[in-house]
Amino acid sequence: MELILSFITGGFIAKESVRRMPFIGNINKCLQGLFVDRKKKNSWIFKEIQKRGETKGIFPLVIFPEGTTSNNKCLLSFKVGAFSAGVPIQPIIIKYKGCFPLPFLDLTYTYYHPFVVCIAQFCNIYNSIEMTFMDPIIPNTEEKKNPELYSQNVQKKMSQVSQLPIINSRYRDALEYRKIIKRIKEQEKEKKNK
Repeated sequence: MELILSFITGGFIAKESVRRMPFIGNINKCLQGLFVDRKKKNSWIFKEIQKRGETKGIFPLVIFPEGTTSNNKCLLSFKVGAFSAGVPIQPIIIKYKGCFPLPFLDLTYTYYHPFVVCIAQFCNIYNSIEMTFMDPIIPNTEEKKNPELYSQNVQKKMSQVSQLPIINSRYRDALEYRKIIKRIKEQEKEKKNK
C-alpha cells in the first residue's frame, strides 16, 4: 500500500482501526486520508469524496471500491459510496504477483489475521505487485444521477482490462459465511462433548 501512495500521493479511505496501525495509519493521516467506522452511517464521507474530486490542490483519495483486497481471482461487487459523488475517477488495477521466499503464501487471502500478513510481508525478500493505471473515467449524466450504474460500468471496464470475472458478492458476505461456519463448528464440538 505504501508503494501505491508514493505513485499517487493521496490518502486513502480506510476502516477506523487502520488509524492505530503503525506506519500505515500515520502515512494516511499525513496524506489527508479518511477513516471510516463501518458500523456507523458515514454520510459525511460522500461530501468529502465530492470535495476531493472537484477541488484542485488537495490530496486526492485512493478508494478500494471492493471494500477490501481480494484474492486476484475475481472482482467483488463494488460499494456504491465511492461513486456517489459522481466525480471523475482514475481506476488502478492492483494484482499481487507473489513473494519470495514464501510464494505459497497468498497475502490477499482474507483468512489470515492482519498481523500474520504483516509479519509474512516483512519476512519476504520482496513482494511483487502489478499496477495498471487505466484512463480516467468521466461519468455521464445518467451515471452522475445513478451511482449504482456508475460503479457497475467502471467495474465492467476494470474487468475487461484485468481479465478478471465479476462476482455478485461482497466482503461482508465472506464475513457472514465465516460466522456461520464458526457456529456450525462450535455446535459440532458441543455435540461431541455431550
